Amino acid sequence: MAELKQLSGQDSTFLFLDTDRASTGGTLIYIYDQSTIPSGKLRFKQILSHIDSRIDSSPIFRQKLKRVPLNLDNPYWVTDKNFRLENHVSHVALPKPGDWRQFCILASRLTRPHFDMERPLWEMYVIEGLDNVDWLPRGSFAILTRLHHAAVDGTAAAELTWALHDLSPGGENPEKKFASPGETRSPSNIEMAARVWWNNTLSPLRLARPLSHALPAVGSKLLNIAARNLSPRIEPQAASSTVPDSRFNRRVSPHRVFNTARFTLDDLKALRKPAPGSTVNDLVVTLIGGALRHYLDHHGESPAQSLVSVMPVNTRDETGNQSGAENQISLMAAAIGSQIDNPVDRLRFVHEQTSQSKTALAGIGARDLTDINKHIPTALLAAAGKMISTVGFDSAGTGKRLFNMAISNVPGPTQPLYLQGAKLKFWSIVGPLADGMGILFAVTSYNGELFISPTACRDIVPDPDFMLECIERSYKEMSESITKKSATRTARKRRPGERNNA
Repeated sequence: MAELKQLSGQDSTFLFLDTDRASTGGTLIYIYDQSTIPSGKLRFKQILSHIDSRIDSSPIFRQKLKRVPLNLDNPYWVTDKNFRLENHVSHVALPKPGDWRQFCILASRLTRPHFDMERPLWEMYVIEGLDNVDWLPRGSFAILTRLHHAAVDGTAAAELTWALHDLSPGGENPEKKFASPGETRSPSNIEMAARVWWNNTLSPLRLARPLSHALPAVGSKLLNIAARNLSPRIEPQAASSTVPDSRFNRRVSPHRVFNTARFTLDDLKALRKPAPGSTVNDLVVTLIGGALRHYLDHHGESPAQSLVSVMPVNTRDETGNQSGAENQISLMAAAIGSQIDNPVDRLRFVHEQTSQSKTALAGIGARDLTDINKHIPTALLAAAGKMISTVGFDSAGTGKRLFNMAISNVPGPTQPLYLQGAKLKFWSIVGPLADGMGILFAVTSYNGELFISPTACRDIVPDPDFMLECIERSYKEMSESITKKSATRTARKRRPGERNNA
């Protein structure tokens, strides 16, 4: 008998957060070099055929939503019996001159806030004509894949799209043979009514276990962090006991801007030395903190306190027992050191902040947090989502601020990937925004490179090229600061009277 599949509470939440100006969906961007193909040209029909051969890598590509009346229970995934690949994949030519600016504009426009809820919640665009991008070979093409967050989280989305690729330019790998995921049937009205009663009766009872685990840890961890933040050894402005107001805490429009800064991963790793134990993610947060410091200072809007970023955390366990496309994430928040001018001091501050947030999240239990969300009654989730989406922030940003922005880190493969022989050169994400969160930085990596890609509301960040300059300036300052410190240490080690013959 065909499977009956219902969305989890967390998946449903992402549906309820959608508005006519902002969707929780995101767009994955992949750019390819055609020069690695023997023929030198990959046609749209070939790409379409390749996608068709990999479409069964996940059931989400053929499933659509069936909602429960009045949102009394979580919706269901049902097989779209009218599914046609051509309804989801489009062929687009990049306007002349085919440069990076035109591509970013097009990617932003295609990331519109609406999905066709009568079809599977994804769409794909094959974009040709990237002929004038200085770091790409002429004739490169891109594939943009829009996915709703109700169907997949960032980690699952990346895993699904990797299924389109091969590890060599020779073509399909033997292990990539996808069987049909099987049909998910539509529930009858009687089945839905029975589940409404069952789920809404038992859900409050099921909350007991994760709440019993989480609540004691919440109190103790937050008290410990508060005590550390109020300690005299930390500068008062670094305590981040409140979230400052910023232009990013405004109601968003439907219009987006997107850009990307590119870095070599080894170069970034070398800049962590002044903060032992710090991670590449700590360094990236530090660079973003410096970039936003420069950006807001340019506009005369620098707050005295640090901006605070929310950061998604993958709650899948290491054994893969929670594998699958559904959302399995929690959130942590940390100050990004935007109030600190010296980049090395900022890195040390960020490392301490993220370490505290990770410790708190570990003590609470990230899995317990997702379990709590899973068992909240659906009607309450729907009401909360609508309330947050409509009255959380007004045009002046006077809603309660929990954070200023988001940073999402989704690591990619460390080896080259290919699509029908075309080498993947770049991948990134046009991220989702929401009222009160007008900018998101997607951090992706691939084959020795790391990409920092801000997505912002166009009304909030009308100058995305300047934002990119601020990111690059922040990196340059960090690099120069490390070089200067290294030169100072070398000079101190020189014996008296020793000459530098360089």
